[in-house]
Amino acid sequence: MSLGREANRAPGLLVSDADPVAHVGPMMRVSAPIRRVSVMGSVDAPIGGGHRLSSNWQLDNQTSGAGDAMGYRIVSGDLKWGTTVAGVPVSVGPGLQALWVSGSRFRYTTSLDVDVTLQADPQGIWSVFASVGRYRHPGDLADLNARAWSVSTIKRWTDGLPGLDALELDMGMRGERNALGIVGLSSTGSHVRAGVERSVGQWALSWGVTWQSTRYDGSVFDAGPSRRDAFVSWDASASVPIGSGWRFRVSTSTASNRANLPMFFQNSRGWAVSLAYSTP
Repeated sequence: MSLGREANRAPGLLVSDADPVAHVGPMMRVSAPIRRVSVMGSVDAPIGGGHRLSSNWQLDNQTSGAGDAMGYRIVSGDLKWGTTVAGVPVSVGPGLQALWVSGSRFRYTTSLDVDVTLQADPQGIWSVFASVGRYRHPGDLADLNARAWSVSTIKRWTDGLPGLDALELDMGMRGERNALGIVGLSSTGSHVRAGVERSVGQWALSWGVTWQSTRYDGSVFDAGPSRRDAFVSWDASASVPIGSGWRFRVSTSTASNRANLPMFFQNSRGWAVSLAYSTP
């Protein structure tokens, strides 16, 4: 459970049937207190012959101030069959996700996911993830329906790092193809994230920075340049155990999206204090 505050700045935008189609106004700021509850669980069981079945599920629910402008709810789950191929653990299976934004249904995602664990030992972890799926939207949002794919790798080092407990590098690529062939809603992107962790007494400290680039296949409107986004964010947190299974955590983050079209500029920042409980 988390309590905090978020602030977002983005330009005002008026869309009309006249030319020009979009009128971009000055930057507007929305700030609101936020409350977030997250619940997650997993089950992993052998089924014989060196095979396993695993399932993971998660609920994230965030509410904000008047109008719930920054509220969302995400419900997700998967079921995977795992085995070993040439000595490498592999798991594959379907995934489902439902997303609500500001209290309204927004997107359903179905996917086929593959995880490959290339390293899992005291020196660190190295995993590769791949997914293909479909986005479905209700009612008037159906124009956003799309096919999607992604591939990423996470490498985590935990040995031989002077002054650090862990170093993590996450990078990957993704793509979306609009179901109606709308080029302004089809894109390809890549991301890189680097994070470090360090312990000071009982406190666990972490810092991270993310860079993400997205290129769209065509113009958002009938004329004009294709959209290009460059997104950068950083985050920091500190947590400490406060009892059996409980941790107290304070965190902060900031993000900035710079685009070649001013209507997609956005800045955000926030902070939160959290209580987390985990069972053995």
